[in-house]
Amino acid sequence: MLTQGAYDDAAGADADRRRVRSVGPGQMLVTTDPEEVLAAYGLGSCIAVLGYEPKAGVGGLLHALLPQSCPGEGDAAKFADTGIRLLVGEMERLGSDRDATAWYLVGGADVLQGSKTTAGLNIGRGNVAMAESVMREEGMAIRSREVGGSVARTVRLSMRDGTVTVTPVGGDEQTL
Repeated sequence: MLTQGAYDDAAGADADRRRVRSVGPGQMLVTTDPEEVLAAYGLGSCIAVLGYEPKAGVGGLLHALLPQSCPGEGDAAKFADTGIRLLVGEMERLGSDRDATAWYLVGGADVLQGSKTTAGLNIGRGNVAMAESVMREEGMAIRSREVGGSVARTVRLSMRDGTVTVTPVGGDEQTL
């Protein structure tokens, strides 16, 4: 298990009091603990890639900030292109089968839609496009996605059963 991600004591009422692990921007967490819930809060333009492989009991969440890595940048989880490959590699190291994994894609919103300071720049759209491209190259079939729009979202992966839920700001939770 990677050590990035922190326990979120404030989410104690969530998921039958299971341990909620918060995966912040530029972080990734892979686990085999069935009592954990992996969560990325307030995904705006960031993208979350989640995977759950039931036979091996392996799940992971990547919370990438930007579409493409820069030469010499050592923090692979910050970027969709390098972070997705890191996520797949770590999950496979713990015994998951890429083809048996349910893959999800969440985020990539244009939360500054209409802002003069972001004219012509949509990081969210770039994150979604890069994630889809890398996932296609890596043979990762996306089971479900909740991307785009202009509202931030929170996403959770229950390690107990692989359930992925998304809650948009000001909206109701839905299961993907």
